[in-house]
Parts: sequence; C-alpha cells; structure tokens
Amino acid sequence: MLAFAAAVSGSLMLSGPSAAQSASDDGTQASTSERGKVTTVTVTARRSEERLQDVPVSVTALDSQALIDRRVHSEYDLQVATPGLLAKQGMSSNYLNYSLRGQSVGAFSYSPPAVVTYFNDVAVGGLSATSFFDLESIQVLKGPQGTLFGRNTTGGAVLYAAKKPDEEFGGYLRAGYGNYDNKEFEAAINIPISDSVMVRASGRFQNRDGYQHNLVYDTYANSVDSQVGRLSVLIAPPDSGFENLFTIQIGHYGGTNGAQTLSNAYGADGTPTTYIDPVSGDVTPLDTTMAGVHGFDSEGAGMGSSNNPLINELFNGLDDYFEKRRSGDYGGFYDFYSNLFEGQYDHDADQIIITNITSYDINENLTIKNIFGYNELMSNDRLDIDGGPYEWISIALGPDPTPEINGKEYRDGYVFGHESISNELQLLGTYDKWSFLVGAFFSDETTYSYSPIAIAPDATGYPGYLGAYAADIKDKSYALYAHVTYDVNDKFSLAAGIRYTWEEVGITYSQNEPGHNYLLNGMMPTEAKMDDPSWLVSANYKVNDALMVYVTTRGSWRTGGFNGTSGINFPYGDFFKPEKTIDYEIGLKFAGNVGNSPARFNIAFYDQFVDDVQRTIYFVTPAGPAAVAGNVEKARVTGVEFDGVIFVTDWLEIGGQMAYTNARYRDPRALFGGVREFQFGPYSDTPELSGAAYVRLSTQLGNDNGELAFRAEVYAQDSWWYSNTGNSSAPLTEIPGYTLVNLRAEWNDIYGSNVNLALYGRNITKEEYYAGGNSNASTGGFNSIIPGQPRMYGFELSVRY
Repeated sequence: MLAFAAAVSGSLMLSGPSAAQSASDDGTQASTSERGKVTTVTVTARRSEERLQDVPVSVTALDSQALIDRRVHSEYDLQVATPGLLAKQGMSSNYLNYSLRGQSVGAFSYSPPAVVTYFNDVAVGGLSATSFFDLESIQVLKGPQGTLFGRNTTGGAVLYAAKKPDEEFGGYLRAGYGNYDNKEFEAAINIPISDSVMVRASGRFQNRDGYQHNLVYDTYANSVDSQVGRLSVLIAPPDSGFENLFTIQIGHYGGTNGAQTLSNAYGADGTPTTYIDPVSGDVTPLDTTMAGVHGFDSEGAGMGSSNNPLINELFNGLDDYFEKRRSGDYGGFYDFYSNLFEGQYDHDADQIIITNITSYDINENLTIKNIFGYNELMSNDRLDIDGGPYEWISIALGPDPTPEINGKEYRDGYVFGHESISNELQLLGTYDKWSFLVGAFFSDETTYSYSPIAIAPDATGYPGYLGAYAADIKDKSYALYAHVTYDVNDKFSLAAGIRYTWEEVGITYSQNEPGHNYLLNGMMPTEAKMDDPSWLVSANYKVNDALMVYVTTRGSWRTGGFNGTSGINFPYGDFFKPEKTIDYEIGLKFAGNVGNSPARFNIAFYDQFVDDVQRTIYFVTPAGPAAVAGNVEKARVTGVEFDGVIFVTDWLEIGGQMAYTNARYRDPRALFGGVREFQFGPYSDTPELSGAAYVRLSTQLGNDNGELAFRAEVYAQDSWWYSNTGNSSAPLTEIPGYTLVNLRAEWNDIYGSNVNLALYGRNITKEEYYAGGNSNASTGGFNSIIPGQPRMYGFELSVRY
C-alpha cells in the first residue's frame, strides 16, 4: 500500500492511457505534428465504430502509438499499460491468465476463462505467452459481456485488432537490441493490388537469453525465441457495399519457461505445521509432506536427502536449503536450484489463427456481417512446479515421446492444447432514432491436456512415475442475441440487450494401452448441458459536448464443466457449476479543455455480485494429486477505475490510470464433489490497488530536424494472494506489492526523414518483485513463486516507407 501511494500520489488527477495519442497508418511512430493534442479515439466495444467517450461502459483503448510507447509486446506488458488488469503468471512465465475485476481462473482448473481474448473479433485461447505486433489497437472491455458479440463472460474481454490493408503502398521496418542479448525485428508491407484488392504482410521475430540461472546444471530459464507471421487480404470493390477481410497468422513460440522458485514448505525452516479451521475453529494439521520426505539425511545416515548427488553436494534437507538461500551465499534473486530435466525447461508452442470477416451493406441503413474463425494453439512444456532442489510432485518422467495428442506426439512434459472453430452472423441497422444489432453465434472447442505425474522421484522408497492425467474436453456453444439503442434526443440515449446461450460440454478420458498408464483409467465419457440468459440495460446523458454520464447494469455467466484430474465421482466426470454474475456501473467521461489545456478523463464505479464462483481447489485423490475447479457460494467485487490525460502545453503531456478493487467472498463455502468441504479466503488474483502515472516531454528541433521526446512512467501494484485458502490451509501465499519505473527517449523524424530512434529502459530501479505463484499447500505442503522481469534496456530503430 505504501509503495503504491508513493508512486502515484499527486498524479491521478491527471492520469490516463496513451490511447489519446494518434498513430500513423503504417504502424510506426506518429509524425510529430500529430502529437500534443487530444485526438478522437475510436473503439468497437459495441460492434460499431464509436468515439471512446460515447461508449457507456468502462473501456481502456490503446492504439498503435500507445503500444509502441509502452512496448506492449505480450500479455504481461499489457498489465502495466492497463492497471486493474492482472496478467498472472502461474506454473511458468507462459502460463498467463487474465484477471479483471476479480474474475480469473486458476492453473489446472479446467474452468473456462473469465476474461476472453479476441483476435479480429474471434475468440482465441491456449497456454503460451504470444506476440503483439502491427495492431490497430487493443481494447480492454471491463465487466460482464454477452449481448453484443462472441462468448458470454463474467469478467471482461480483451480485443486485439490487426491492421487492415488499405489503398496506400507503404510499411515499416523496426529493429532493436537490448540486454540479455535481446534481438527484435518487426516489419510490415501494405500493397494495393488494385482499387478492389489490398494485401498486408507483417511479422515479428524475437530472441532473448534467459535471466534466471539454474545453479545445479548451469542452465538458464525465462528466454524467448519466437517467430510470427501474418497475411491479410482485403477485397472491397468501390461503391459495392461489399467487404471481405481474410487474415491468417502463424506463430512459433519457443525458448524456455520462466522457472518458479520454492518459497516455503510447511514444517521446514520455522514455517507453521497447523492452521485454525475457519469453520470449526479446530487446530488442523497442514500438509507437511515435502518437508517430511526431504528432511536431514532422509536417504539414510550420511546419505543426504536426495538420490541426486549434485543436490547432496549442495544441501542436506529443506531446512538446510532455506537457511543457505537466506544467507545470500547460494544465489541471488534470479538464481534457483532445480533438478528436473537436467535444468532444461523448454517451451514449445505453435499457433495458427484464421479469421474471415465479410460484410455487405444491403442499403444505407442495413448491413449484414459474418465472422468466421479458427484457432489452434498446442504447447509442450518442461517445468518444475516446486522450483526447488527436491521433488514431491513432478510433471515429468512419462513416456517420451507421448502418445498421440491431437494427431501428434510430444516430448515428455506437460501438453496443453486448444482448438476452436466459430462462426457469427450479425445484422446491423439504423432507423430514425433507433440502432440495432441481431446476431447468432456458434463455436466448437476442444481442450487437450496431458500431465505425466511422478511422486518424489528423487527419494528412495517412493513410486516415482505414477501415470498421466489425460482428457479431451469438448464445448459446443450456441447463442442468439440482440442489442438495441434508442436516442431519445441529442443528449439522452437508452440501450438494452439480451442473449440466450446453450452450452454442451463433455469430457473423454484416455484409457490404458500398452506403454501408457492413465491415472483415470476406467472413467466414462460424461456430458452436461446448460443454458441461461445474459442481458444489459444502460442509459447515458450528454451534459454538454465535453461531458457524458452513464449508468448500466448487466447479467452474464460462464459455463460449467468437468475437472480433468478428478475421479471423485468415478466412473463419471466431476462437474462444476456455471458461474453467474450481475453488476451495476456508474461512469463519467470527459473530453474537452481544462483551462486552456486539452484533456480527457474517464471514471467508473461498479458493484458486482457473483454466485457459484469458479475457483481452483487442490487436493490428493486416490488417483494422485489433483488441481480442479469447484464453486464458491457467493462473492462481491466493488471498485473504482480512473484514467485520463492532459496536454498542459504543446510540449508537456501528463497522464495515467488507477484501479481500486475490493473483492471478497460473501459466503466463502466451496462446493466440491457435491459436498461443502472448503471455506475460501482471501480472494485471490486481485490486487486492491494498482496504478500508473506518466509524463512526456517533447521539443521540435529547428530546421526540420525532427522531435526529441522523453517519457517517464511509474507503475505500482498492491500486494495480492495467489491462493484462495491463504487464511487457512495455504498460509504464506501473498505476493508483495511493487513499483516499476520505465523510461523512453526518442528522436523522431531524424533530420526530416522517416527514421525514428528510441532508447528504452524498463524496471530501471532493478525492483525485485514476483509476477505470480502456485500453491500446492494441500497436495504436498509447499508453495512456489515466479520472479518478474529484471531491468531491461535497449534501443529501437524504425523507418517508414
């Protein structure tokens, strides 16, 4: 809290995202003449192009210039640019989960996302950090969604829009180099084939060394090796009313996973061995398995505590490990000791996205639109879920290669895949004071998961490899929806929307075969059907040309499903219920002058009620350790979000944003397996406060020599919990708050050319902080956390043509 207050105090009245800046059409920096003023920001949150200030809902919009300024190249970068949005890292740096307004999912939960991501209006998913490049914008829609497009969600949506081909030949090249031997190259070219056909090709390459050092095997973790390409074709004959935009993006994401580090183990190094049960008040034993298995000389007198001689040369039991690490003589913040896979924690993911958007203007008031999408992202990872020198649970030691998963064999390790096909048909129209949208949506998704499980493979007398959890989960979604807006007059508007969604979810478990043992062998395919409405009602009033106020209320839900690692209802799948929510939001949006200075600011107050909250529960079943999704009875999330920007002079810009989120369980009992066995708290994955403030200074050089600019940004985040049972069975699972300082210096339009040079530094104060964690408190008695990025710096050189 103190770190947060110190970082943003005195700045929030002038805060806001860089979305107020304009961007050039070719994806590189805007010309200097376009900056230093509040420009019109166009968003598509209501499926038509509107001014951001006219949309009666909380939206953060970052255009291509803002993405460049803030170096938003991946999901985690987006968090710093959008306080209130948490990109939580779980099992590794590639296991990212968006949390927004307290809505999220846990690792291995099998719960659908509460915040759905869209690429060109198509819902996409999977497990891998991806690559952002050549985008028109990123829009973060906050709160329940469902009456306008795509899938219904309880937390929000993140929309990525790729740059469309246009009628002008041009493009850009951008190259950069930085510490950790970070090499980046990005390029785009736009080619008008004719006045009816336009093509745009773009791509991005990045290769960066890892910054986490495994001192057991002298290997490095948390590196990047990605290559992504995109091709878009736009067919739009003049005056025809017809437009078809086809886009294909293919990416390979390699490198190494960011490694967790062992944070604590109950019963070791003075950590607790019991907790007070919040329901009964009884003193209850904590799981101290890992500390018991790996105590002093647990392999026998003088034999150390591991069957790995490299570990025994360093440590003798967990108490010795924690004591030596604390001394500072056994590695620094980014050093770790891990013995799995001989220190090789490779990440290997491949993705293909295909979108096709066709629209036809039937007349000047009526348009029909079709959105087709295909997404496949398959990832294969070697990682260590405890991040220490000893093992209790390991996702390792399975057959190498694996059995076929979605038609392909993978190496030993965790395999996760997501494949979906969707189609959405919309009819959009206007009539007098009315505008409307009617739509039908269909998607067919398959989630593939394969987890080989070993128990204490480094300890004598334990079974080592047990078998694998493996299941395919299919989800078919059908929906009809309608949204209508009525302009009562030129100041007052009303809107309402309704959606009805039908879900068919089924799970199929892999069965034993020669050479392949499955922990849930004998489980039967299980299916469930669900249906429910989503809705929206809103009103907005334009006080004057600069100021609008609005109120809205929404209801939505996310589908239930089956736990892929739970056999508690053998021989049938274990079902968790849908999550349902209602929220109320009041907001104000301003775009005008403060004194003589152009400014924009937005503020939103909301109150959200959630029933049957989908949250992860970790436990040990007869089959083995499992992490599954259950339902917590009731929760409430109340918050305030603020963003703004003011151009004090033509050379001084000040802005930033802030989010306050008060998330708590109203009824913390959790339903699992038909029995209420857990009481949850605190509310996880939700910092109470987060915010950023920035200042940009610029000056025009004489004789048309370009612009010099300097941008400084401070981002701060409050502490948060990565376990939902931190008040009981998982103590010591809180992530401390932290503050980051980012700088950027630019020389734009060098000597009147189309060349720009930028120097950047991120986390320049070398703040040591954590980006997420994973609790195995009830499956082994240990917790792990993952370090955030160290100081990163380098340069970028770009040219427009």
